[in-house]
Amino acid sequence: MEEELFVDKHRLALVQRVKHIEPILDGLFSYKVINRDNYEEILSLHGRRGKRRISKALLKGPLRFRGPGEKEIFYKLLREHESDLLEDLADESENYKKNKKDMKKKKKEKESHGGRKHDGSEDTS
Repeated sequence: MEEELFVDKHRLALVQRVKHIEPILDGLFSYKVINRDNYEEILSLHGRRGKRRISKALLKGPLRFRGPGEKEIFYKLLREHESDLLEDLADESENYKKNKKDMKKKKKEKESHGGRKHDGSEDTS
């Protein structure tokens, strides 16, 4: 379930940043997550932004409406072929959560001090 949420949450970043799409496609095909037609259609996408178009086609097409099992397989293949990307995305999520929590804390502190800084001067931020 966690893998499915990760894939869904980071869909845009995956489209933009996956580099090793061919071995991932091969794995999805061998696990029967995508069929031959999907495989050939997605691989036929090429051009200046080929890999990005392939990633986008995969995530907006066959994997978009798949269940947790297929997304878990996709995540496993990402872990195998794009481990640095997964670590980066996980770190970015943690930093986002931490920053959000810090901002809430600062807002509460500001409200509890009536808009004044700890030294009694006006807070102009």
